[in-house]
Amino acid sequence: MLNQMNYTLYSNHTLSNESRCFLIFESKIPELLPNGTFIDGISCYSPLRPIRARAKIGLIFACFFAFSIIYTIVNLRKLAKRSPSSHQKSDVHGARFQWYWALIAASCAVTSSIADIDVDRYYLPELPLILSSIFWHLTVLASICIIWETIRHWGSVLKKRTEDANYSSFGTCPRQYHTEVLLPVLFYFLICMNFLMIFPRRWTNIELQRSPSQTYLRARPFATDIRFKIAAFSLLASWSIICLFLSLSYKQFKLGIHSPEHGSRNCQLIPPRLIILISSSLIMVTYNTVCAFDFTISPMNVHCDLGFMYGLGWGVIALILIIYQSGDFLVSCKAKH
Repeated sequence: MLNQMNYTLYSNHTLSNESRCFLIFESKIPELLPNGTFIDGISCYSPLRPIRARAKIGLIFACFFAFSIIYTIVNLRKLAKRSPSSHQKSDVHGARFQWYWALIAASCAVTSSIADIDVDRYYLPELPLILSSIFWHLTVLASICIIWETIRHWGSVLKKRTEDANYSSFGTCPRQYHTEVLLPVLFYFLICMNFLMIFPRRWTNIELQRSPSQTYLRARPFATDIRFKIAAFSLLASWSIICLFLSLSYKQFKLGIHSPEHGSRNCQLIPPRLIILISSSLIMVTYNTVCAFDFTISPMNVHCDLGFMYGLGWGVIALILIIYQSGDFLVSCKAKH
């Protein structure tokens, strides 16, 4: 009967005919009817395993990112209630973009972290692994955009302050044109390239990690193909654009302050928080690039090294949100006092 229905019994206690798959244990053997129907059959894609390290750590991160969503929504409401002057409207709008990306990053991170729970629990990898992988890449993308909009907003505010103080005249010049027009266009072009290289594709190959040989022949080539490599390098290039934007903005506004009494301010133009954010994002981007070549440490691997995944991946993303949101909290406290 099993041969007629093209069923094959595998060493991992599964019975499959390519379209349906059932678990076969000594304590739980489904009954096969003459018409090929199974009674009390348990699907191979069922959450039967106990919660292990990946799921436990993922649950902790899910709680953190859920709190981050609440904090982000509260700050967006505060910005929405502001009634700025016409001179300050662009500053408020620029600040909102940072929080929009923070909301996207935290939402995607929650989804991926919750999916990681079922990645651990499913007997064979299926939809949860796909969701975890997709939202991991979306979180990385949104995190780098948070830093870009933060740096861009800082440059915009700094420029207006120096103009208002009449330190110098900021007329249109090639450097200013590159900083304010070309670099933003180039940054989001690289972000779009990263998105198009990763997401519009068939993701079912990443599920094929049901045996070591299948992982090596199907899932590993998928996760390390040329499209993921191009996407990783485009993200690395976008990080370089952020550094270039910061450098050009710093030089431009530093030259705008000529008086000796303001010389000490030149060294304090760049807040330490921005330096920490950029340094943290470099760790995240580097880890993402290495994952495009080494599948063993990639979050798309069911049996990945959790030290790399949470230490250099999710841990760094959480650190970016903490630094960004705590910095905004301190600024708001100073404003109240």
